[in-house]
Amino acid sequence: GDHRDLHRVDRRQRQMCIRDRDSTIAGFLSALLRGYSPEDAAVAATAVGACNVEAADSLSGLRSWEETMERINQGWERVPLKLNTKDWLYDEKRCIWIKE
Repeated sequence: GDHRDLHRVDRRQRQMCIRDRDSTIAGFLSALLRGYSPEDAAVAATAVGACNVEAADSLSGLRSWEETMERINQGWERVPLKLNTKDWLYDEKRCIWIKE
């Protein structure tokens, strides 16, 4: 392929990143406005962003707040992250890393 194909891929990837970023920020702010702790808001925000990029367009992947929270509560599979540091602890209940 020629370099124009790479430009198109890069543009699509940029659009997806912007879409994910925007929806993640919206999810974080929405969670805070609903009274979530910052840690739980981060989990909710990540879920909103993840839902958004599951679809090819900007809106189809978005779910209602209730659907997104239900997906989290049902044990949404997460990519394991292992940190080799004494400054971070994994909170099993909230499934989030917290800095001491």
